[in-house]
Order: sequence, then C-alpha cells, then structure tokens
Amino acid sequence: MILLFSYFLHGEETEIVQEKNPRTALFLGLTLPGSGQLYNGKWLKAAVYVSYDGYIAYKANDYHRLYKSYPFQIGFRDERNRYYWLLAAGWLAGAIDAYVDAHLSAFPKDSFSIIPENNGMKISISIIL
Repeated sequence: MILLFSYFLHGEETEIVQEKNPRTALFLGLTLPGSGQLYNGKWLKAAVYVSYDGYIAYKANDYHRLYKSYPFQIGFRDERNRYYWLLAAGWLAGAIDAYVDAHLSAFPKDSFSIIPENNGMKISISIIL
C-alpha cells in the first residue's frame, strides 16, 4: 500500500531544461547583434537580427559616403542619422529579446494549448463587470 501511495505522489515526469543566464544573453546581445539569440539556441532569430542590422549598417554607411561627397546635401545627413537610429534600435531590440528569451528558457513549452480539451462536463462561474 505504501508503494502504491508513493506512486501517486510521484506525479508527472517533466523534462529538465537548462536555464539560460539572462545577463549573459543581454551582454552578448549588446556586444554583437544576434549573439544573444545564438546563446539561447534561437538560430532563426539570430539570422533575422544579423540580417536586419547588417542591412541598416550598410545603408547608414552608404548615406555617410554620400554626405561626405556632397556635404551641402542635408538630406544625405538626415538619412544617415535616421539609419544610425534604426541600427541602435534594432541592436537594442535584439539584446532585450535575448534577455527575455533567456528568462523564459526554463518555462515549460508544452503547457499552453489553443486546442480545447474535452475532459467531460465542468461547472464554471463567470463574472461580467
């Protein structure tokens, strides 16, 4: 009887997931775009952030060269500055995404479902304010 009772107390077996360090992910994300996502094992996200930051850096450099060639064209300077801001925003967004993703690394991935479960008839109470 004790063995049967201990069997019921055991519960479900869950997969143990190695929790990532959020500070490491943030530091890596701020050091190099996409590296925080690589640390978290999110390869596709890393490719997206590296591609975005690479394209924005290319465009910023392109407008910087145009502005240096034609210093009186204020539009080139404004576009260069806009792309620099977009680069900083993308870099920061990647670092924050890596930080949040590291915090959620130990979160059970199979606990949420959008498919309704039919476990029989249940009683529920709803309060509408």
